Amino acid sequence: HVLDLAFHLGGLPRELQTWSKGGVNWHPLASRFCGAGITELGALFSYFADWEAPGRWGIEILTRKSRLILRPMEKLQITSLGSINVESLELNDDLDKDFKPGIYLQTKSFLVSDTERFCTIKDQVENAKIYSKIAGYSL
Repeated sequence: HVLDLAFHLGGLPRELQTWSKGGVNWHPLASRFCGAGITELGALFSYFADWEAPGRWGIEILTRKSRLILRPMEKLQITSLGSINVESLELNDDLDKDFKPGIYLQTKSFLVSDTERFCTIKDQVENAKIYSKIAGYSL
């Protein structure tokens, strides 16, 4: 879900370099992941993850005037240009507090057949190629 959101916001990778090392019982191929690239929208990106280290998921988006921080992913914080202060922004997230974040509106859309914003099977096949490369699988 972290990659889905990052690529939804910044665009799918047009170029992607990946590196992975380590392994854990449930994923012996790798447990540490690092990479960088450029999206189809022209955004530069980088990522790292280490399943053997402490921490939480997160995304940071840098603009010319601010740093948007989603860590935890359900909270939005911002640092403005020229400042080091991190400010929390209030969100209308009552549904996310009452249900698993995102699940209420996603389920509602599914039930009323409003699937315009859903990934298609074709999209998922293409996304799986990206995720497989990041995970260290050879295609």
